[in-house]
Amino acid sequence: MTRTATADLRWLRALLVTVVAVALGVAAHSLAGGLLPGPAVLVVLGCGVLVVAAACLGTPASYGVLVALVGGGQLLVHLVLTASAGHGDQGLPHVAAPTATGATATPHWIEHLREDLTGPHLLMALAHLAAAAGVAAWLLLGENALWTLVALLGTCAASVVAVLTGLVSPPRALPASSPQSRTAATARHDVRRLRDLVAHGSRGRRGPPAVLTCPVMSPGG
Repeated sequence: MTRTATADLRWLRALLVTVVAVALGVAAHSLAGGLLPGPAVLVVLGCGVLVVAAACLGTPASYGVLVALVGGGQLLVHLVLTASAGHGDQGLPHVAAPTATGATATPHWIEHLREDLTGPHLLMALAHLAAAAGVAAWLLLGENALWTLVALLGTCAASVVAVLTGLVSPPRALPASSPQSRTAATARHDVRRLRDLVAHGSRGRRGPPAVLTCPVMSPGG
């Protein structure tokens, strides 16, 4: 049976994944000499990652889903921060400069992504992917533990409800042929006999029992 997360559980898990992905993306961008935009851009970026994560976490997440969310979230954060704030030696790179022929040059953030995935920066990209895989494995442990706890709580709640229902509901009638039913009938019969004996004894006369006497013959008789 497929387990489905409630709304609060879905958004709570999505919030955790979002915080991890955005934090890793911001840290990697900052360590690479990148600049940070204003708080509004970070808030909008975090909300976008949160919505995508919530859409993917309606059921227990697999390892592949977690890797995609963490790795894709880092990549998205890096691209948005590069396009909106750039790096310290490049100013605002999202403004494309025209070429000599009048055509618009490729935006810097696209060139930056190409450089990050090729050449000497490829090793760094693989390191980011490995970090995302490790973090996803850690999140998977928490995901499995959480769903196990939810299953245990559900089982305990069902047991408590069953016990309480049995306490308040009328006793179930037993079949007449069952051993419990025959035992109960015998007990009721014995109780009635004892009650009748006690009642009969209370109405009887008191005193010693009657003594059989033989006829007395008269003298000389």
